Parts: sequence; structure tokens; C-alpha cells
Amino acid sequence: MGLFSGVMRSSSSSNLSSPARWLVDFFGGGSVSESGTVVDADSMLSESAVWCALQFLATNIASLPCPVLKTVGRRREKQKGHYLHQRLNVQANPEMTAMTWRETCLYYQMLWGTAISIIERNNLREVNALWPVHPDRINKVKRVRGRLKYSISINDPDHEGVTKEKVFDQDEILRVPGLGN
Repeated sequence: MGLFSGVMRSSSSSNLSSPARWLVDFFGGGSVSESGTVVDADSMLSESAVWCALQFLATNIASLPCPVLKTVGRRREKQKGHYLHQRLNVQANPEMTAMTWRETCLYYQMLWGTAISIIERNNLREVNALWPVHPDRINKVKRVRGRLKYSISINDPDHEGVTKEKVFDQDEILRVPGLGN
């Protein structure tokens, strides 16, 4: 009896529309506790201890200033007049303050291991807005001719409640990886 014999036996009824639990777990679908409950990022948020810890960390870290720095020789100088200062410290996008955006990104980092935001630019290619993307909306990331492409489900502005898949180039994405990611 081999190491994977139990896995192989249970996988005979597994298919793409209803994969076996071990396959879902293997690819990051959460893990099953001793009680049989699936533990994933969403179920962890329903635990008050996890919620309080995440809230404490995200709120305190997000409240710290996020200066834009310019390297001059061996020194770094704060650039308060830089256009990014407004996005990182005041208003990330028309619907979120910079602190709310940073808190959201910290939640995503701590629960899913990475935070991704879509960068909206103006005609001068300056960052106009930063829109956080829930990790469940990231369909795939692949390398095409040396550049990363992010396939993300976004809300269709023309149809209420409908999502469509859009591919973003690495220059249109701000990715902040978590530890070990």
C-alpha cells in the first residue's frame, strides 16, 4: 500500500465539475479541520479572534504614513508634492480613502498571501486611482513573452450584476506579495 493509495482510490469519482476534496485542498481550497469543517480565508473571518487580530493589525499598519521617497546619493528625501503622495496618503480612488485601501490590501495579504490593485492612469500616465482586487476575482496569472498578464473578473459597467474577464498587463497592476509569496 503506497503513500497515495487512499488518494487514488477516492479520486475515481473526481472530475472537473466536482473535484475530490483532496484535490481542492491541494490547490489552495482550504483545509478540513478535525470536525470536518473546511477552513479557508472566508471561514476564518467568521471567527472573532481572527477578525479582531486582522482588524487590529490592518488598522494600525494602514494608519502609518506612506511617504513617497526620492533617492539622492545615499540619502532619501520625502516628496510631499509628488502626485503619488495623494493616492497613497489621502484618496486612493474616488470611492476609498488611502487608509481604507491600505487596510483592504493588508487583509488580502494576511488571508490570501498577496494584495493586487488595478492601477488607473491619466493621459500623462500618472496614477489616477488604485482599485483593490479581491483575490477570488483573480482567475490566472501567466507570463506571455516575458511579461506578466493578470486575468481578472471585473464588474461589467454596462450590465448590473454581470462580471466579465479582462486581462491586465503587469504595468496596470500593483502587486504587494505577503511573506513567502
